[in-house]
Amino acid sequence: MLDPDAATYLAICLFGLTAILLISAVRVGQNRLGRVLALSSIASVCGANYSMVAAYTGEPPLVYERPGPIERRVIQRRGEFEYVDKEDGSNEGGGGSGQSSSAGPASGDGSDGGAGATSGNSSSGSGNASRSALASLLSNASNSARRDAGVHLGDSVKDCTDCPDLVVVGPGFLRMGVVPGDTDAQESESPRRLVTIPRWFAIGRNEVTLGQYLAFAKATGREAPNCGSGARSRDLTAPVTCVSAADARAYVEWLTRISGIAYRLPAETEWEWAARGGNENRYVTGVSPPLTPSVTNTIGMAGLHGGAAELVGACWTQTHADMSRAATRSSVDTRCRANVVRDAASGEPPLLSRLSARRQLPADQRSPFVGFRIARDL
Repeated sequence: MLDPDAATYLAICLFGLTAILLISAVRVGQNRLGRVLALSSIASVCGANYSMVAAYTGEPPLVYERPGPIERRVIQRRGEFEYVDKEDGSNEGGGGSGQSSSAGPASGDGSDGGAGATSGNSSSGSGNASRSALASLLSNASNSARRDAGVHLGDSVKDCTDCPDLVVVGPGFLRMGVVPGDTDAQESESPRRLVTIPRWFAIGRNEVTLGQYLAFAKATGREAPNCGSGARSRDLTAPVTCVSAADARAYVEWLTRISGIAYRLPAETEWEWAARGGNENRYVTGVSPPLTPSVTNTIGMAGLHGGAAELVGACWTQTHADMSRAATRSSVDTRCRANVVRDAASGEPPLLSRLSARRQLPADQRSPFVGFRIARDL
């Protein structure tokens, strides 16, 4: 067996000889000498190929710059893991970051992975893997910046006196849509699909209240919410209802002007991601409807399964297959004929408050059950 270095050198020489023989054969022409030179070039290139095979010693071994056996151990927060010694269980590698396709929002220390959204069918393995890899790169950079800034999941954000209180939500991966076995699901909740939330954002801890909306109406000369005989509570701390998509858009634009912060309505994907808070059940409270008028989830997002149903920043689509663009819009589209409503108000049927439930509200219509909450990028 040839030495690998010698075999490499021999292959180079034989390739050079092959080139010389071919050039000579062309110059000599189609005679006996030309045929001999051509046959010699074939023999030479075969020898060169053999030498290349002999020079190949296999791929270099992967070297990890960390001694000792390691294993991945999932810790309490879903989607987060750390590398530990197999022998003594001590944490040598530090916290790692990653998300399963069903992971909840990012962990409290901002160290886990994954609001425009990248989406794909959860059954398409290679496509989802590449998208997940990209999302992981994006989220790792985002996580690093958020840790430096001291932002953590569940933190409160309040940008001005009249601004609603927001709660911080991290990036990650969401299986959006109908939960398997949910017999109350509608066609618009299917198919279930894998969605990536690549950036940190903040969403209203509660729905915008009537008092907050009236402050906007007074400052802009806009009419107070009115649904006629269907009007709900006039408690200033209750969620505002009887507002159209245009009303919600006007409020967000006004709040952006007075605060200097670019507020918007949450994208539909962001709303479900934040509302689930890592929960893959039908409701925040599990598989059964909540027994209280409204509940707060694990990240501090309140007013779920009660209070008011909520407009989100998406035009209505019949199925998830139609919402690849609409579901990621982060403001109410003025061209929508109907907008998406998520969750349910107190007193509405519990099946409307399921975390995957979605319905429509015509763009010019106001409902005594529908309000909204706001969001912004971080």
